[in-house]
Parts: sequence; structure tokens; C-alpha cells
Amino acid sequence: MNKHLSQLVELVKIDSKIDSFLPEIEKAKKNSEQIKHDLEHSKKIIEKIKTSIKEINESKVKTDNQIAKFSAKLEENAKKIASVKTEKEASALRLEDEIAREQLDSLNSDIERFEKQQASKKDEIKEVEAKIKSLEADFSKAQLEEEEKLNEIEKQRSVIYTEKENLTSNIDKKVLGFYEKIRKWARNSAVVPVKKQACYGCFMQLNSKVFSQVVKGDEIINCPHCGRILYYEA
Repeated sequence: MNKHLSQLVELVKIDSKIDSFLPEIEKAKKNSEQIKHDLEHSKKIIEKIKTSIKEINESKVKTDNQIAKFSAKLEENAKKIASVKTEKEASALRLEDEIAREQLDSLNSDIERFEKQQASKKDEIKEVEAKIKSLEADFSKAQLEEEEKLNEIEKQRSVIYTEKENLTSNIDKKVLGFYEKIRKWARNSAVVPVKKQACYGCFMQLNSKVFSQVVKGDEIINCPHCGRILYYEA
């Protein structure tokens, strides 16, 4: 195997190691990201409950205004009843009075219902706030754990990056550029072995001439089917 090919085989292995850190990084961030999502969701829930409480309070104010209106009507009827001269007028006023009282009873029931709803919503807020407090503590802990894991991963990656820098500084620029061009689409299968006379990138069979050239390893050979760089692995 010639020098350039040997360097590319080593380089693709190093690049594979570097890329293998990505799932570890995502895993390290996953817990804190999930807790952050739960926190944001819980805060949105509180905002919805507060909006609901506001709407209930608006309904309560409207109901209070109606109660005041019917209460005033009852007072007015009481004054009228005292001054009426006929039983017919008194009966009509008493009927109005009865209707107003029924309305008042219904409105007072509504007020009681609104107050219960508000109390229930406030209890919900307390529960969610307690959950948020717990999540914030979990988030702080998760961030510390994430930072430790990421620092450890970065230490390991820096060692691999140093290896890559040392290697790429000794690779011919044209050869390196050729490799990078293939790597853009083939990623960590830019340089693949040949086994059982087949490319281990596309798994297509190689003809005898190409296979013979790969086995010799005197020059860089591309797979005629997929374009990946080939090397022979006994």
C-alpha cells in the first residue's frame, strides 16, 4: 500500500472516531433539554390557568353587576308596593319581585360557582409552581452533569483532533482535497476495504483488473461503481 493510500485509510478511521462523539454529545444534552422542555411547558400551563382565572373574574364582575341591578329592582319594588292603591298593582309588583328574587338566587349560585372555580385554579397554579421548582432544581443538576460529560468528551476529542492535524499536515494537499471531496457525500465510508473482490461501500463486485490494482496498492483506486477510494484488506 502506497504512502498516500495508507494515510487516507488512517484519516478515515480518525474521522470516524471524531464523528462517533456526536451521539455521545446528543446523549449528554438530552436530559437537560427534556427538563427544559418540561419547564417551558409547565410555565405555559400556568399562563393558561391565569388567563382562565381572569376570564372567570370577568364573568364574576358581570354577575355582580347583574346582582346589583336586581337588588336595586327589589328595593324599588318594595317602595312601590308600600304606595300602591290597588291589589292588581300589588300583585303585579309581587310577581316582579318573585322573578327578581329567582334571578338573584341563580346569580348568587353563579357567583359561588365562579369562586369555587377560582379557588380550584389557584390550587392548580400552586401544584404547577411546585413542579416548576422541582424541575428547576433538576435542571441545574442536569446542567452540571452535562457540563462534566461535555468537558470529558471534549478532552477525548481534542486528542483525536491533534492526531488528525498531525496526519493531515503530512498528506499531499491534492490527495487530501480529493478525499474531502468524496467525504462530502460518502462521509465515513469515503475510504473502504475490498473484501471477497467487492467494494465494501456499495457492495458491488469488482472486475479482475480493478481488483488486481487494489491488491497491489501502488496507487489510489476508486470504485468504478460508486467512486469511493478502495484499499485491500486481506
